[in-house]
Amino acid sequence: MSWLFDTVNPFFHLKSVNNLAILKGLAEQLATKEMRDEMAIPAYFHGNILSRALFFGRLSWFLQPLRFSVGSSCLDFGCGIGLLAPYVVANGGRYCGIDLNPEIARSYAQRLGLDGVEFHQALQELPPTLRFDRIVSFDVLEHVDDLGPVFAQFRVLLKPGGEIVICGPTENWLYRLGRRVVGFSGEYHHRNIHDIFRLAKECNLTKKRQRSWPLPGAAALFECGYFTLQP
Repeated sequence: MSWLFDTVNPFFHLKSVNNLAILKGLAEQLATKEMRDEMAIPAYFHGNILSRALFFGRLSWFLQPLRFSVGSSCLDFGCGIGLLAPYVVANGGRYCGIDLNPEIARSYAQRLGLDGVEFHQALQELPPTLRFDRIVSFDVLEHVDDLGPVFAQFRVLLKPGGEIVICGPTENWLYRLGRRVVGFSGEYHHRNIHDIFRLAKECNLTKKRQRSWPLPGAAALFECGYFTLQP
């Protein structure tokens, strides 16, 4: 798992055992068990090394094409515990995390001394003129009942020429089997990633490319789409 300890990797900050302990402690302190399960927090610290490798490996794979530069801005919709914030800031970017329970991510960012980050509970809390170069949403939209209003807000918040990155589970038989092995029910998932891609297209988002993890086709557990706005 060399990608976990690479300083140019999105999760370089987790190479510190102390940071892992801090993050785990914050999650246990600031979120109920139900919240932790729905945010997939147990996957970060799961005793099964294969589960952890799949979880972090897929995020690294999906983030690989992205480039965060000095002055760029990123909206992380459903940021969970804020794993992406240190990576964006380390590359000189500005980070904004949205989550129903943002206290874990906010506290972790404060412990790391991150500048240029902010956290909110809803998109409606953002200033009306704020726009972003990139919007990312990893393993979140399958939890949302009505995606139409969310995609409409994404369209407003994205700068011209910007990119929307959406990742989620395929919910195929292999994924469901793996979920049972590591002890997750998935009962809070309303749809799979293919449904989400179809709805994105209906909302005038154009998919420019797609990545699969860990293998393409029927063996894919997760898919990630990279979208731009239709004219």
